[in-house]
Amino acid sequence: MPRQKPVRIGIAGLGPRGRLSWMKNLLRIKTCRVTALCDRVDALVGQAYREAGDPDIACFTDFDEMLAKADVDAVAIVTAPHDQPDLICRAMEAGKHAACEVSLTYNMDDLWRVVVAVERSGLKFQMAEQVMYHPFVKAWRRLVQEGELGHVIFAEGQYLHGMTPDRFWLDSETGERIHLDDASNHPRAVKSRLWNWFPHPILYMATDLGPILTVLQDRVTKVTCMATRPQSYHYKGIPASDIEVALMHTENDTIIRMAVGFTYATPRDHHWWHLEGTAGKVETARSAEIYGRSPGVDTPKIWLESSGEESMQATAWKYAPEDLPEEARESGHGNMDYFALSSFLDTILDDTDPLLNVYRSAELTAPAIVAVQSVDQGSACLEVPDFRPSEKRKAGAFPD
Repeated sequence: MPRQKPVRIGIAGLGPRGRLSWMKNLLRIKTCRVTALCDRVDALVGQAYREAGDPDIACFTDFDEMLAKADVDAVAIVTAPHDQPDLICRAMEAGKHAACEVSLTYNMDDLWRVVVAVERSGLKFQMAEQVMYHPFVKAWRRLVQEGELGHVIFAEGQYLHGMTPDRFWLDSETGERIHLDDASNHPRAVKSRLWNWFPHPILYMATDLGPILTVLQDRVTKVTCMATRPQSYHYKGIPASDIEVALMHTENDTIIRMAVGFTYATPRDHHWWHLEGTAGKVETARSAEIYGRSPGVDTPKIWLESSGEESMQATAWKYAPEDLPEEARESGHGNMDYFALSSFLDTILDDTDPLLNVYRSAELTAPAIVAVQSVDQGSACLEVPDFRPSEKRKAGAFPD
């Protein structure tokens, strides 16, 4: 069946991520056309409009007005996680497909609202997590499928990202960053989205849990979590744990350890993953940046029982797929931002199920929310709900 005309899309949220990444990439992708821009900050709308360079793009400071008046088939929601669920639900009610930034939300009730809204609408939804398009995920998935690793009994992931002191406050009119030392005297200082997950960095776990659950095709059923004190040792006055570590059990009997921290000095964007199977093990490089910004001094490694080797061997998984289209180049996060957006557009044009549909998005989001509940309850081991329809919950209905 031939594809329809390009997807008309409106972008809601025009801060640095929405404007410099999402808008830039969507303007380059041939399967869509940006027809509307929206942000509560009028200056950001004007800036994005000028940068887009298309006089036909409609501009709004009210999301509902954009849904009602703009010529859009879908909306890209690039806002703080606590705002996204309401916007997603309103988009669904207006008959618009929706994609959102990571993380989807930090609230379990809001997560259920999104699941039910998507089910009732029958529209496409995707959380635009880009790391799952990294070639190592595809390579590891193949190893698991072919039984090369045996049964994966243990998996690890971490996101240790030392945030600079200009990441905590923003100018309410311009959206520009304000240094931590200047915020108390700045007349328009407002908290950045980092504050929306304080004091719990583990709330940003989906980025690093995603590759593991994609490789395993599994879901988390139980979580316990521990944290350092809810006051940063590195940045005085920041009410955040410097690190939180979650221990999880999956439906198919794998133990997962996940560590997340943002408020202490670390190499930039340091991600790391490791799988331990009964017949082999793999891990990404410990000191190289996964997005290819620097080669580092470490390499990815693999060991298979069938190889006869006595230790892990260096290997390589490229930073981006080899068949990289021109419009994907310089798209961000090692060119993987392109695939998170283009795949969403493809699901609309081809009427297929998104890789990160609402159920998989919920399965990446909910363990982090439960991890926070665990910390608040003295590291209790807590269950994660199953979001997929079953005899207990029909599609379109809220759980009892």
